[in-house]
Amino acid sequence: MKTSYKFALLGVTATAIAMAITVPVVAKGKMGERFDQIDTNGDGFIDATEITAHKDARFAAADKNGDGALDAEEIAAQHEERAKKRKAHSAERQAKLIERLDTNKDGKLQKDEMKSDRMDRMMKRADADGDGRISKDEASKMRRGGKKDRKPAED
Repeated sequence: MKTSYKFALLGVTATAIAMAITVPVVAKGKMGERFDQIDTNGDGFIDATEITAHKDARFAAADKNGDGALDAEEIAAQHEERAKKRKAHSAERQAKLIERLDTNKDGKLQKDEMKSDRMDRMMKRADADGDGRISKDEASKMRRGGKKDRKPAED
């Protein structure tokens, strides 16, 4: 592999990692505590300086050996840490779901406790032509999340 190609690949990878560390916090709309962590001056806004400082702090935390670069082990450790957080969050959500739907309070969800109204609402939203079936096109439009174009134009 040519040296210039390696450097270009390394640069793209480093940029992607830096963006992966910072951008999801802002782009996914996860406000609250994370927003407050980035908004260090407490003015209710996040500016470029605060984003850069947050990105730098997260990069420094991932750079366990302090050499100013992330090696494969440090990147893997960062991925594992995020996976643990996602798993813990998922477990919390599952526990809340069971708590909310478990009408007999046995800690489990029986079939009759599973509400079908959510499925009915999804079906109604996705089935743009009202034929009782969801086509691949209808599913694709629903997955994109846009409300536009759900109903086909009438001739």
